[in-house]
Amino acid sequence: MFAIAIILLSASITAHAGGITLKAGEDRFIQIGYRLQVLTQIGQNQAGAAAGDPTVSGDHTDLYLRRSRLLVGGQAAPGVNFFLQLADDNRGKSYAASTGVKTLDGWIELDSGTAGKVMAGIFPVQFSRSRLTSPFSSIALDRAAIDELQLDSTALDGKRDRGLLLWGNIGGFQYRLAAGKGAKPQETGAETIRYHGRVHISLMDGEEDFLYKESYQGGKDIFTIGYGFDRQDKASTDVAGKPAGYSAWTADVAMEGRTESGVMSLVGAYYSYDWSNPGKKDSSGNYVQGKGWQATLAWMSMEKQGGIQPYARYVVWDAESASSGASQRSTALGFNYLLSGFDAKLVFDFEQISFPTEGATWDRKNHSVTSMQWQISF
Repeated sequence: MFAIAIILLSASITAHAGGITLKAGEDRFIQIGYRLQVLTQIGQNQAGAAAGDPTVSGDHTDLYLRRSRLLVGGQAAPGVNFFLQLADDNRGKSYAASTGVKTLDGWIELDSGTAGKVMAGIFPVQFSRSRLTSPFSSIALDRAAIDELQLDSTALDGKRDRGLLLWGNIGGFQYRLAAGKGAKPQETGAETIRYHGRVHISLMDGEEDFLYKESYQGGKDIFTIGYGFDRQDKASTDVAGKPAGYSAWTADVAMEGRTESGVMSLVGAYYSYDWSNPGKKDSSGNYVQGKGWQATLAWMSMEKQGGIQPYARYVVWDAESASSGASQRSTALGFNYLLSGFDAKLVFDFEQISFPTEGATWDRKNHSVTSMQWQISF
């Protein structure tokens, strides 16, 4: 505590749009930021015996802290960067207590220049553009369910991995290659590595940052094409229950351009997940082996104090399983009311989830969710 006090007393404190910067000398600094999403949802479905309880029936109303994030980053020395993200998400959801504050990300990065950076620690799986876009930079209310079908790394939250990552930019080309612990192998005593990575090429303005944005709100004109992969041996089980491999790949495109009246955005992606088992389910009961795609179209008005950004998103998931409720479709319509870009906004969203063949439980039947979310970032 004494050391922290000395640093704060000797530091130059600067407030800016990205948070607060504490400087400790010419080449050492810490940046602190905070982000919050407060979500209200009304779900509508066939009323069951426990209507009003979202853990049993689809008819419910809820208000909770969707995301509460503290971000700390900076430079410890020239070419040595660090980042830490603490999360207290879903506090108050469905009458449940929060699971507490967790370390979502934490890494140290050696930066030898734009073309080559090495990162060690806990970081997002380097797979899809959507998962590598901050949820505070998304156009729609939240990520599509198809992005949640990835392998979970054991004891980590939010589709993260712990390991090493090499990444960089060469002109309009960006590459990422990571190797980590991934999920605990399904074979006792086995050790396997999770490999994941991604590349993209920017044909207009470049996207050089570690995290993407779905909208640059008029700051860039982009046309970016990307590809990602993710795999780990013995991380799944086959139909006989024996250890088997997991692999996935995705291809995506993002376009955004300024017009005289506003900004037009289009983001689309295709996904293929192979768990070596068509009947494989995740902890939420979703069938995770199959193929699908999603597309989001948005337009934003340009105003001095913010603007309005209506959007539409369509998601298709075709599971390999023939079981009822395995495949699904999702249509979301909404708009962002921008008070200060994405740093302060309100989101209004209506999503209709349907199933080509409905299942037996309420979450496998056609239903809708109406949402309103407050968001701040600094």
